[in-house]
Amino acid sequence: MNFGVIGPGKMGQLFIRDFIKCGAKLTYIKASTVKRTNKIIKKFQKEGQLNNNNIKSVDSLVISSKTNTHYKYINKFYKKKKLLIEKPFFFCKNKSYDWHLDKAKIFLQSKKCIDINLSNYLLGDAYKNQKFYKKKIFKEFFFTFHTGGENNYRFIILDLMPHFFSIIQRLSPCKSVKIIEKKVEKFKTFLVLKVDNYICYIDLREKQKIKKLSFGFDNFILNRKQILNNEILKNYLYNKRHNLKIEIPNPLNKFTNDYFKNIKKNSNTFKKKFIYENFKLTLKTYFFKP
Repeated sequence: MNFGVIGPGKMGQLFIRDFIKCGAKLTYIKASTVKRTNKIIKKFQKEGQLNNNNIKSVDSLVISSKTNTHYKYINKFYKKKKLLIEKPFFFCKNKSYDWHLDKAKIFLQSKKCIDINLSNYLLGDAYKNQKFYKKKIFKEFFFTFHTGGENNYRFIILDLMPHFFSIIQRLSPCKSVKIIEKKVEKFKTFLVLKVDNYICYIDLREKQKIKKLSFGFDNFILNRKQILNNEILKNYLYNKRHNLKIEIPNPLNKFTNDYFKNIKKNSNTFKKKFIYENFKLTLKTYFFKP
C-alpha cells in the first residue's frame, strides 16, 4: 500500500512511523507551506523512506493537518482516495450544526473507505473487561484529559471531546445526551452531561505542563500512565485503591495496524455509524450555548 500524509506534524509523523512499520510505502507529503514541505521531504528522503513525492501514486491518504483545513482536503479526495483522518473529523467555523452533519453523511456514505482516529475506544474496552464493571449499577462518570495542545476556548471541545465519546460509547449506548452545564475558559473547559442514565463530569485542558488522562464510573477511576523504555511505549491503566494495573496496547499503534490490515482486505476499520455518532455528539457539545 502506498500512502501519503497531509500535515506531517507530531501526529502525522507518528502515522508515518506506524504505517512504515506495517509495511506501507510513503509516497507523498504535504505540509502547511512549500518551505516546510521541502524540509520534511528532504528528511524522509535522507532516511531512505521517500523517493518521488507524488499524490497520484497514493492509495491511502492521511489527513492530520489543522482542523480548519480538513474539510477542503476531504472534499477534494474522498471520491479518489481511501482516507484516514486525525480527529476531529472536520469543522468549518461559519457553518451550522446541520451543515456539518449533512456533509458528514455525504462523506461517510461514499464508496471509498473513510476512517477517523478514534483509537481511545480501546481504553473503554479495557475498562469494560474488568471484574468490577460486571453487574455494577453506576451513577456518575468522570473524564479528565489534560494535554500540552495549543487549542483554546471552545476549540478544546473539538479537539478533546472525541476521546471522551470514543470511550463512553463503549460503555453506554449514548441514545440520550443532554448538556446540563458548560463552562469555557481560555485553556479549560468543564462540562456536565447526562448520557443515558449517567451524570458525566468532564474536565478538558490544553497547554498544560502536567498531562493527565483518567476516566471511570463512581469510585472506579482508572488513570493512564505511559512509560517509554528503549523506544517502546507501554500504556497502563491503574487504580492504587483497587490494586489494579492493566497493560493495554498503544491505541495509535493498534489503530494503524488494524487500518492497514483492513485496507488490504478492502473493509472498514470502524462502523461508519460509530464515526458519525461521535462526530455528531462532539459538535453538539461545541454548538450548545448555556
